[in-house]
Amino acid sequence: MTDYYQHTPKYAKLSFARQTWVESEGHAAKTATLFGVNMNVLRVDVIVSNPTANPTVTVTFANADGVAVIDGTNFATLAKNTKHIKLARKATADFTEVPLVGDITVTIDPSLDSGATSLTVDVILYGD
Repeated sequence: MTDYYQHTPKYAKLSFARQTWVESEGHAAKTATLFGVNMNVLRVDVIVSNPTANPTVTVTFANADGVAVIDGTNFATLAKNTKHIKLARKATADFTEVPLVGDITVTIDPSLDSGATSLTVDVILYGD
């Protein structure tokens, strides 16, 4: 069986701006919006840095009307110091493959302050 993702470079890649919480900034959720999206999302990478505290991160995806467009079950309480790769096409999918059209807002919500060092989170969508 051919690995579906071995040809990832031929897919469109949409990267959200990096979100960072500096020490003593608090941990209020931050959002980034990608305008005019038109793709089937097949893979989502969430890269969480390694701050001194132990926050987890929850990521949600919503359309312009505020409706969740990707099931957030597997995007909750993501651990620090990890690259989380979530796939739509595998035997036990992490989320349902979804066509995204229009403006998409990604909300990143850390569970607590980062401690003495910053928390940085990148969210990258891959699709066709």
